[in-house]
Amino acid sequence: VAIKSSVQTADVIALGDTGNTNDNLNVGQHELNRIFATTLTIGTTQAASVVLDDDAYLYTLGGSIGTLAVETTGNFTLAAADDITSAGGNISLTVGDLVMNASDGIVTTGAVTLSVDASGNDMVLGNGSGGDTSANNIVVDDTEMALITATTANFGSTITDIINVSALSTADLLNIESVTLAATLDEGTIAFTGASLFGALSASADTQIDVGGALTVTRGALTLDGNADNADNTGADIIDIGADITSSGGGLITLDATTGGITLTADITITTSTGGGGVTFTDSINAA
Repeated sequence: VAIKSSVQTADVIALGDTGNTNDNLNVGQHELNRIFATTLTIGTTQAASVVLDDDAYLYTLGGSIGTLAVETTGNFTLAAADDITSAGGNISLTVGDLVMNASDGIVTTGAVTLSVDASGNDMVLGNGSGGDTSANNIVVDDTEMALITATTANFGSTITDIINVSALSTADLLNIESVTLAATLDEGTIAFTGASLFGALSASADTQIDVGGALTVTRGALTLDGNADNADNTGADIIDIGADITSSGGGLITLDATTGGITLTADITITTSTGGGGVTFTDSINAA
């Protein structure tokens, strides 16, 4: 089932809002409750927005919908006290920006994956002062990250430039067990510009990963791949490490950059817990 509209830039698809006649397309809560589908796709063909409004809620598998996909070049906004809840179906958001409020939530349980991708060029995760927060870049700030509950949260995929991760704390990621970052299209890069702490982390980029802020994982493995396609690209195809890397929960640390290797840009320490998985360097290590 698809809910789509060919709309103008200023218009929206409003879910749960039956009273706002100014919106291009209104789908009320009663109507949402009547949708039974393996996959529900909500999207627009132009730069309009999708709004989950007026205390609306969406349940994926376990309710009446299997996979939920929201696709828009505009914003996807959860207005006050709105939730997306999944008891078994995956949630995929490919949006211009994700806008959440303190009373909102995206909740998944069990073996469910939440995927957030940018319909623009870049993605900023964490403290909004890090990275490019201008138009065409999706920002999921530290407050919004804290509203997400997921076993696995995937960020990126169609990123054409950079994923910038800045200063994510234990409180920001308390309810996300594992994070995957992907900037694997041509010349995609990932930059960690502030100290961040994850449960488990896997990050893959086409041409470069910069570790400019300390990275820590507390429960699982930490994997960085700075040359995901193992090919000689226009960029450096490297991992630049200028800050400490720590695995405190016994997980393996794996660093891989097939073409360009691994460059240490500062005196750094890589630490694993006693009896942990250790550290694996799959390619050459060079000093800057």
